[in-house]
Formats: sequence, structure tokens, C-alpha cells
Amino acid sequence: MLLNINADTVAAAIGAALGAEKLILCTGAPGILGSVDDPGSLISYTDLRGLKRLREEGRIVDGMLPKAKAIEDAIRGGVRRVHVVSYNSPEGILGEVFTNEGTGTLIVADVNALSPAEQQGAQQQ
Repeated sequence: MLLNINADTVAAAIGAALGAEKLILCTGAPGILGSVDDPGSLISYTDLRGLKRLREEGRIVDGMLPKAKAIEDAIRGGVRRVHVVSYNSPEGILGEVFTNEGTGTLIVADVNALSPAEQQGAQQQ
């Protein structure tokens, strides 16, 4: 028997079960993009409402669709912050987690809960 299990789905379930503060998903993309064809259209932060809108507008497609579902499941399951970062970025996880600017995309339940420093200079969707 051959099974195909999406690692993002498993990670989201484990994060929720553990009550994790953060879940970090690594991907080949710089994070969630405003335009699939433009790597420079990185969205620095968004919330569940913004993620839903991106999906409805067709801006989350292909391999990012299961990631988006895993992100929603993790946050609804109690994970406070989900970070989507590139495994190709030299700053990678450290730059995302330890700076206000980040290197990828931060997703939370509601962007109004982010501090002004976290929102300053970042591109929201």
C-alpha cells in the first residue's frame, strides 16, 4: 500500500495538538505571493480573512493550496502564528522569526493583533 501524506498537513496537526506558539513551513517560494508569477510580490503578513481572499481571487494555486489549508487548520487549532519561508533564503527562519520585517509571510488569526512594529514597513494582504 502506498500513501501520500502532505507534510504541511501533518505539521499543522502536530502544532495544533501541542498548542504551539509558532509553526514554520518551509517552501521553495519566498512566502505567499500576491502574484504567482512575481517573486517580488511577497506578502509580509496576512490573516485568515486575507488568506481566504487570496484563494478566492486565484492568487493561491497549485502547491500553495494545501499549505493554505494547513495554515488555516493550524491557526484554528490554536497555533498563534504561522510563518511561510523559503528554504533558499540565506536569512531563512532566523530572519523571519527574529526581525519585524521577516523574510517570508506571517499569518495570524487577525492582523489587528499584530504590534505596530510588526506592521510597519511590511506589505499586508
